[in-house]
Amino acid sequence: MDFVDIAKAIRAGKPDMAMPFQVKPYDIDVAGIVHNSVYHCWLDDLRCEFLTRVLSVEDQVELGFIPVLARTDISYKRPIKFGDKISAELRLTNLGKIKWRIDCIFFVGSTVVTEAMQEGCVVDLQSHRPIPMPDSFQSYWQTKLDLLSGNANATSSSFQNVESFVDSSVDSSVDMFSDQAVVCPV
Repeated sequence: MDFVDIAKAIRAGKPDMAMPFQVKPYDIDVAGIVHNSVYHCWLDDLRCEFLTRVLSVEDQVELGFIPVLARTDISYKRPIKFGDKISAELRLTNLGKIKWRIDCIFFVGSTVVTEAMQEGCVVDLQSHRPIPMPDSFQSYWQTKLDLLSGNANATSSSFQNVESFVDSSVDSSVDMFSDQAVVCPV
């Protein structure tokens, strides 16, 4: 995918990442619906997959930092049951000097069933104290903002630290349940 396609996807409002989830028998509680703790695991899977696409965990550790979670808010709109096919979208909605925020939406088909927000920061692995946002995350965020605003300063070189962008997560011809995470451009 070239830079023009990435820019079009960003301006079209596609998520930063989308991935499918499958309800397992052990995810179900006594009421016959997905237990609330499962959503936290799914959010971890989604967030961690997104973050590793910006910069691998190995590279983060080598550079001496790691993103950590500080807050999670979940709004359950509709229960999820065994057999439902779930897809989730993640959007990086804020990246400050110290804190980041992502918003996630879970769907059964096209119906929104759960909305979640997570906030966190990046910490130094030795001191365990928050540090300023690393360049790789700042570059990703700035490129996203530039493309959304139509800024001509956004260039393909802005994506040099971001790997494997695929513009197919919202494409109906893609099998969302193929057990493969899909990262959307941004």
